[in-house]
Amino acid sequence: MKTVGSFILLLAFLPGPLNAASVSRMYPTDDALAAQANAAYEAKDWTKAARLYEELSKQPDAPPRVWLRLGASLRSLGKYQEALTAFDKGTQAGAGPFGEYGKAAVYGAMKQPDKAFEFLGKAMEQGYADPDALNGDPNLASLRTDVRFEKLLEQAKKNQRPCAYTAENRQFDFWLGEWNVVTTQGAVPSGNSKIELILESCVVLENWQSLNSPYSGKS
Repeated sequence: MKTVGSFILLLAFLPGPLNAASVSRMYPTDDALAAQANAAYEAKDWTKAARLYEELSKQPDAPPRVWLRLGASLRSLGKYQEALTAFDKGTQAGAGPFGEYGKAAVYGAMKQPDKAFEFLGKAMEQGYADPDALNGDPNLASLRTDVRFEKLLEQAKKNQRPCAYTAENRQFDFWLGEWNVVTTQGAVPSGNSKIELILESCVVLENWQSLNSPYSGKS
């Protein structure tokens, strides 16, 4: 009771009302800190983002996203060794191919192409599937004239659309197109069928329209 009473007495002498918002600013919750870190990251305020994500990383079981964004912020600040440590922590936390990609981007920024390709290869092996990021990441610009880069880019495309490259998924491609359907008895026209690929070439869709009835459907 003595501690509570002292706290109440302290509040009585603070200037202005001490509402929930002011308490939140003084002692931000984890959610508030994460929101501030996200805002700084989106604004490319790398110094602030690094500081806030560093604070978030001290929490028990910090999620992979925290380590990945800390690594990206540190990389943008040129703090490459610290960035590598953060991405490694992200890998340990379960970031999978994104942690390996982060390390590759750091080595790309450091102009160490062999190390960059090593970790890009690890990212592809774990299913990294964003060819647009590979083509657009400025940290990888020095790698794009290397023949190894084209192979990795092709692998990223395969990871992104596995059905488009796997032979087993291409067994019904002969059916694709527009068909005039006739009956088996007398070859009487009965409808039109359009067969197409959808969902990254993973699904064959039939669009059917009857000629002699209003029936239509998909399968």
